[in-house]
Amino acid sequence: MYNIHAYPTTVIFNKSSIHEYEGHHSADGILEFIEDLVNPVVVTLNPESFQELVKKRKSSETWMVDFYAPWCGPCQALLPEWRRMARMLSGIVNVGTVDCQKHHSFCQGENVRAYPEVRLFPQNSNRRDQYQSYNGWHRDAFSLKTWALSSLPRASVDLSPEDFKRKVLGGKDHWVLDFYAPWCGPCQQFAPEFEVLARMMKGTVRAGKVDCQAHYQTCQNAGIQAYPSVRFYPHLGTTRRDQGGEHINSRDATVIADILRQRLQQLALQGKGPCGRTAASSPSSSELPPILAREKRKEGFKGPGGPVRRCSEDEMSRVCGSTSNPFLPCVSPSGAPFIVRSVCPGMGAGTGLTSVATALASVIQALEEYPSAA
Repeated sequence: MYNIHAYPTTVIFNKSSIHEYEGHHSADGILEFIEDLVNPVVVTLNPESFQELVKKRKSSETWMVDFYAPWCGPCQALLPEWRRMARMLSGIVNVGTVDCQKHHSFCQGENVRAYPEVRLFPQNSNRRDQYQSYNGWHRDAFSLKTWALSSLPRASVDLSPEDFKRKVLGGKDHWVLDFYAPWCGPCQQFAPEFEVLARMMKGTVRAGKVDCQAHYQTCQNAGIQAYPSVRFYPHLGTTRRDQGGEHINSRDATVIADILRQRLQQLALQGKGPCGRTAASSPSSSELPPILAREKRKEGFKGPGGPVRRCSEDEMSRVCGSTSNPFLPCVSPSGAPFIVRSVCPGMGAGTGLTSVATALASVIQALEEYPSAA
């Protein structure tokens, strides 16, 4: 009935769709396979879609394609790493697969002679059929990601001591910097991750690199004692930045990006907002739950999937100093003391980033944390 010819065979039933798991049978591999079914990051290509998406790609697009055969052992080992790499490069590089058992003639026409065959089709290429083949020894997600990013134009910039003083300390942009040394192994491993971060924060925070071997004095003045060191230099208006910046203790692009966004939201709240209140005059976290609990008793909550309610005038006047924009949410996702960014228009970095579902979940969580108020 299900065309099972080998054991073990794992089949995922997704409503009316049936998907056979391809890869080594491990719990992590199967979970990632299910995650990819729910939120696919790898495009399954056939001859027609390959021609349309890869061969006719935009000049700004890069594609990585894995030509594989389901019966091939190394191909099965690669697939979970391929999906993991695709998630790492989501929004930066498009990732696809071609089943060469199903599309044998097509793969022959593309001169695929062995499996798996990993090819990168670069951006800004005069010939759309031009590609680079991966010849690396390691086929893990990190090695593949590093190779892919090496083909892209850099998103970060190198900074000289003069650039550091003029652009970072004296400029009007937010900066995140990677202080590194060329001989440092961890620095070399972090370099592609920093490029991912630079692309994630493009347009919000500029990314720069300082070579501490070439510019030792600059790094010493900044208090750099280990490599790589990541520092954030926010623009603080007329206040001159500290040379040491703000240390970020992570080498994961996603984690660093989250830290930067939270810091930008804090900076936005510390200034005087468009509602006419500074952060100091906004209600504290201890004041908010009773307000929300009173609204809970009055109107009731039905959870993240329930109806959206408006904030009361009492809530709005205490949070925002105005009742002109009485939309929820009334609690921030991070549980921050004020919710100005979610309620008031024009708050900059934090405005519009909170979904209603997330906000409602946060409201309920805040209420649950204060049972006496309810």
